[in-house]
Amino acid sequence: MLLIDQTNHHQRGETLLELIFAVTVVLVVLTSFLAVFISTNRSQVVDNHVIVASQLAREGVEIVRAIRDSNWLAGRPWSDNLLLANGDTTAVVASNITSGPSSDQIDFTPEVLADAPLYDQGAIWNHTANATPTGFTRLVTLEKICTDDLAVPIPPGGQVCALDAAVGARVTATVDWADSDRTRQYQLTTYLYDWR
Repeated sequence: MLLIDQTNHHQRGETLLELIFAVTVVLVVLTSFLAVFISTNRSQVVDNHVIVASQLAREGVEIVRAIRDSNWLAGRPWSDNLLLANGDTTAVVASNITSGPSSDQIDFTPEVLADAPLYDQGAIWNHTANATPTGFTRLVTLEKICTDDLAVPIPPGGQVCALDAAVGARVTATVDWADSDRTRQYQLTTYLYDWR
């Protein structure tokens, strides 16, 4: 009888150790799943922001393209309101989708991204400060492309040519935003020419 009591006591200790081990394994597994879930969720938020930034950059470039095309259709020089004689190259762009491409606007006042925040006015984002801040900023840079003596385009980068001698523009739309851990930036560059 004494032997049976010792065995029964020994089995109770094993059961307690098994229970502690099982709880530990379950906690490790749950912690792993939680870490994967948090990481996946954070990656999804970053990916969504990159998609928004790429679309905002593309919209900025397309507004500049629409202004160039509207200039052509109106019989004006292609660079009218795009390249300034004073050399200012940074701008914010806005599209008025209800009025059509002829109402696209460019404002050369801002010089740095911090001066170009975007605001949400329902379905439309623009630079008008009387709406909800989005956390994104967008600035467009327009640089003249000139030609050399053989009429070969010279990419921007310090060359000086008269405004009417410019054959195109390098358009760079820069969008930045703050994620939880750092500020991120997306850039899109295209080249527009007076090809007509």
